[in-house]
Amino acid sequence: MPRYVFTERDLAPLRALLDLPLAHEALAASVPIKRFDPPAGAAETIELPVDVQSSDNPDGVPLPEILARLKRDVPSVTGIAVRGGTAKVTYAKPPTKRDAGAVGKVLGDRTELMKLREQPLPQEGLQAVLESDATPDAEWLGAFRRWAVDNVIKPG
Repeated sequence: MPRYVFTERDLAPLRALLDLPLAHEALAASVPIKRFDPPAGAAETIELPVDVQSSDNPDGVPLPEILARLKRDVPSVTGIAVRGGTAKVTYAKPPTKRDAGAVGKVLGDRTELMKLREQPLPQEGLQAVLESDATPDAEWLGAFRRWAVDNVIKPG
């Protein structure tokens, strides 16, 4: 159903109320909670060659790491959103050709993105995580899996 557009005739009965000084004070103090203006800057959509870490894919590349890597090369990058296999990169200002090329190079390089995945803890760090009672179950299981691959499971 389309949104109804109010006309002057619809608002005429409210004119007496809106002309009161109290209404002027209330309207002057109001703060909009939603803005309909498009955000400043620009956006670009790029195909990703890797999966992003999620609850369905815990072995993917963490999105905050990808964003930090992008910001290191192009400081005007303000955010990244991923849906499916595409990433939408937003900028504080329209990117130059050099900046867009740098973003495309980072997001197109599979080996560089795979390096951003969580680095394994050293043996001492694994031991500390496994022995700590404060370690959440999911983190403990991940640490145990890394410890088991290093110490128990022999390559076949």
